[in-house]
Amino acid sequence: MMRQPRTAVVFALLVLLVTILSSACRSRDGDDDRPPIIVSTGSVIVDSKDVAWTDEGSGRYRQKESKGKSVKSFSATTGACVVAGEVLVVTYGTSDITLSPKRRWWFVKKDAQVEFPAGAVVNQPESGRLVLTTADTLVRVANENGVRCDVVDQRIEIRQVH
Repeated sequence: MMRQPRTAVVFALLVLLVTILSSACRSRDGDDDRPPIIVSTGSVIVDSKDVAWTDEGSGRYRQKESKGKSVKSFSATTGACVVAGEVLVVTYGTSDITLSPKRRWWFVKKDAQVEFPAGAVVNQPESGRLVLTTADTLVRVANENGVRCDVVDQRIEIRQVH
């Protein structure tokens, strides 16, 4: 008789453990809490829907971490291929935009940061949208290890990996 309640408790604990582990695995890959960042040609537009950017000065903009999740890396799709890394460099014309995780303080999780070239005039006409006026088109995206991918459809979709 004593074995039946013990078996039920062990079974309930196993179900709970599987549930916790499956949700933890999903959140590692998941970036469901933020829409992708879309970078497109025609004045370089960084569009992250309603997730606002904070102007940090000197051409740097930051998104606060969302739902307690830290940004670990980025994954960019160009239509031709995919490039992933902790740091992504988007080249338009002869200039670069850098996306990287950035800590506000040593004990706080990392936020997404985008850095435009020195002297670039960036506007934020609405929440989640940064616009850099230029006639240059998107060329490529590369990671910190030199893996690169050319842009073929004048659009890059970048996901934040938590």
